[in-house]
Amino acid sequence: MKIILVRHYKVNISHKSWLNSTEYSDYCQNYNICPVIDQEPPTLPEYKLYTSYMDRAKETARLITGKIGEELDGVYEVTFNGFLKSNRKLPFWLWELLARIQWYFNSKKQKESLDSTRERIEKASDYLIEKNEDCIVVMHSIAIKVMSRVLKKKGFKGKKIFYINNGGIAYFENEI
Repeated sequence: MKIILVRHYKVNISHKSWLNSTEYSDYCQNYNICPVIDQEPPTLPEYKLYTSYMDRAKETARLITGKIGEELDGVYEVTFNGFLKSNRKLPFWLWELLARIQWYFNSKKQKESLDSTRERIEKASDYLIEKNEDCIVVMHSIAIKVMSRVLKKKGFKGKKIFYINNGGIAYFENEI
């Protein structure tokens, strides 16, 4: 069984270099609804196609394959909040870093924790393994990072992903 993970294309959104917590949280929400920027599509095999429910994954799947694909529950992206409520403006990179640290350490300040992300990705991987068909899953950066670790633990061969570029591809294979 082969599973190909594809990160959605780059999202057409910009942000200020310095933001307060409300501006950062608004940016995170807007990121979820902005269109993607088309790019040269990769050549992929004609496998079963899955996407997250998020528009950027569906649009990327359509741009790559001409199809939308079937929604796969649980492979959506983590949406972050500001790590604290403040009118003080901080660099964008700091908001990103500290929100991710809170997520990683299961802070209640974030909408979701690493544990809950891992749990939903585990369920999605179980579904794929139960289907036992070669597939492509268009999803998101953190979801791919977690999925790569889950698949490795389940005996799949492939690289653990720390970071994957927009439009990037990760290949996993298992002899089931």
